Amino acid sequence: MFGEGHTLSETVQIWGTIISAVIMLATVAQVVVAYLIAHSIKVASEKTEIVHASRHVNEMWQEYNRLVVTDSEFRKTAMRLEDVSEDEETFQIRYIIFMHLNVLHSAFHARKLSREPAGHLDANFNELLVTLAPQKEIVISILEGSRGYDHEFVAEALKVLRGIDASPKAPLPSDTETAS
Repeated sequence: MFGEGHTLSETVQIWGTIISAVIMLATVAQVVVAYLIAHSIKVASEKTEIVHASRHVNEMWQEYNRLVVTDSEFRKTAMRLEDVSEDEETFQIRYIIFMHLNVLHSAFHARKLSREPAGHLDANFNELLVTLAPQKEIVISILEGSRGYDHEFVAEALKVLRGIDASPKAPLPSDTETAS
């Protein structure tokens, strides 16, 4: 029972050493697991901070865009600041498009973070791009320009946008009935 000629005290000492080694390995494993958990929490916190910072910047841009769209004096000043040659209405449309694209950008990253079901976000993403389809050339020029949107978002938006037919939608049945 005690092995090859070992005394009881030697066998107890061997088993004590084995048990101590197992306990030490378990302790090391606990430290490794604790480190991995702490690292995961740190990475998640950093991502959360980035999302919050991005959201704050997006809110500031949305406020700027809203002012360009709704305040004619601000719009004229912004046009002078940007030294644009386009007419005021086109400039205003461009900023309405920025507002849409910022919402799309947030939805795109929400989908990446899986905060909402992908099907719902995909449908919203595609539908908002369909809404912008009549201004497809302006949208593409914005996306292909250096406006601060990340490459992954731009690639996805361009792929969807280029697959959309920009022709006018057919009138609704109620529209054709009232026209008669």
